[in-house]
Amino acid sequence: MMIQAIVGAFLLSFGADFHQAISPSSWGWLAGLGIIHSGLVMVAMYSTFPLLPTRRIAILNFVYPAVAILLDWSIYGRPLTPLQVAGVALIVVATLGANLGWRLPGFASKDT
Repeated sequence: MMIQAIVGAFLLSFGADFHQAISPSSWGWLAGLGIIHSGLVMVAMYSTFPLLPTRRIAILNFVYPAVAILLDWSIYGRPLTPLQVAGVALIVVATLGANLGWRLPGFASKDT
């Protein structure tokens, strides 16, 4: 997890504007966002993973981006692009298929 954060921060730094000063209150909000929202949620999420089957964990991680996009739209009013709508729709269909046991015609399950 730490390696992903370091690599992500490094790659995002290429698009950052370092000419603008960041206020102390902004640093506080950023720290709160990182510690409370990301840190505590990740601890809660990963501590429950041993209690869940692998299939359920995969589905939860798969749905996470769709939830983030829909929250951004519903709370902040950010308009969705057609590509985002299509992506969320595909995630919903795939999640329903995984939970309801849908199978594609012509593809046999390896479980049988």
